[in-house]
Amino acid sequence: MNAENPAQVATGEPPSKPHSSMDDVIDAYKKDVDRTLLRENLRLTPTERIEKFEKFGEFAVGLYDSGRRHRGEI
Repeated sequence: MNAENPAQVATGEPPSKPHSSMDDVIDAYKKDVDRTLLRENLRLTPTERIEKFEKFGEFAVGLYDSGRRHRGEI
């Protein structure tokens, strides 16, 4: 326990670690991260994640090809 904080000693709270400037950077980025999407993807099996990634890759190639056709490159 942290003897310098009597409130923590009295309540039995674990000692808190010092706040660093890196914590501020992490907090700044966390506010812009949609954790629901992370949780949704973590619920998938590895095979389902690969299938999802492959579908995204096919979509990206389709966009690329569409852009090339639009520009008259194909």
